[in-house]
Amino acid sequence: MGLPRIILPDRNIDIPEAVHRIDVRYPDARIYNVAQSGASEVLTIRAEIVAEVEWQMMSFGNSTDLALHRKLQSWWRHAVQGGVWSFARDRTKVVHTTLTTDAAAGASSVIVTSATGIVAGQQYVIRSDVRSQLVEVASIASAPTITLTEPLLFAFSDGAVFRDEYYIFGEVIAAEEAPVQKVMPHHYNVLLRFRESRN
Repeated sequence: MGLPRIILPDRNIDIPEAVHRIDVRYPDARIYNVAQSGASEVLTIRAEIVAEVEWQMMSFGNSTDLALHRKLQSWWRHAVQGGVWSFARDRTKVVHTTLTTDAAAGASSVIVTSATGIVAGQQYVIRSDVRSQLVEVASIASAPTITLTEPLLFAFSDGAVFRDEYYIFGEVIAAEEAPVQKVMPHHYNVLLRFRESRN
């Protein structure tokens, strides 16, 4: 597996260590509302995908380490001001494209804008405002048509995102603390908690 990267419009920040922990939560986008009378309804809401990424005991040991720390601090200022950025757990896996046609629940293939970088046997996420599904690519028989190993559980509309499992355009969650925290005189931890941007 390759090493992680934070990607900004004008530069990349390459992290020289693998992620120590990553947790991506895909919540149910439905709320079940039941009245006292017993009547019920299902409300569909925006599906907020939240990720937590952690590195522990990063070093201040040399000028390269200090430069990385400075770049992370600068990136955070960019991010909290609403700047565009993305995170890749593996900097070699940065597929981020969209569906070009609607895909029905039960479909075993999808058509994407670009099949560049998509590899059979790897996992990807298909994402709309209210649904997401982790899929595995079986084959790319005739790009840009992608055949999946299992059928879709949900319908996805034209424009839904098709991305690498751990390549996420990020958006800072309000009131989150700065992710870079000094823990010892020569070490710091990075705990990055963010939601996936749909802009």
